[in-house]
Amino acid sequence: MTKRISFIVIIMIVAVIVFYWLRPHSKFLLAVMPPSDLYSPIVKQQITIDGKSSSQNLQLTHNYVGTYLIGVYIKRPPPFGTPIESSAVLSLTVMENDQSVFEEKFARWTSRFGGPDKQESGVILGYYKVPDNIPFGRPVSAIVSIDNPDPTFEKKYGEVDFFIRRKSDQ
Repeated sequence: MTKRISFIVIIMIVAVIVFYWLRPHSKFLLAVMPPSDLYSPIVKQQITIDGKSSSQNLQLTHNYVGTYLIGVYIKRPPPFGTPIESSAVLSLTVMENDQSVFEEKFARWTSRFGGPDKQESGVILGYYKVPDNIPFGRPVSAIVSIDNPDPTFEKKYGEVDFFIRRKSDQ
């Protein structure tokens, strides 16, 4: 009897270990039992887009497979229904071992989210997929560049935080 109980306990421990090892790799397991940090930004960095052209180096690791959103949070969103307009052009280059694995320029500021009554408001600039575009589970460096500043953006909308976070698969 004790051998049977020991065997069942060992099987349960192995199942839990396998589940926690497989979960970051499986969109299904992430949807069924998401970890608490699944949709937290993996990068959130204040940037200045109303001055001169500039760039910032960021270090990040993608701990879960799936689609990741690239965007900016703003502090003072306009009323709901009013578009967020900008002439700024941002670019993102993700490098692994000094080789570019993803490059994109973002000049369209049309995918607005949130509003004055929301805790987080901003614009989705683009997205990429892990592991299709970006390596999974390995550190990479990201270079965020302001290629074309917008001198009026921060006066209208307040401080700007660049972010990357996982998107819901639903």
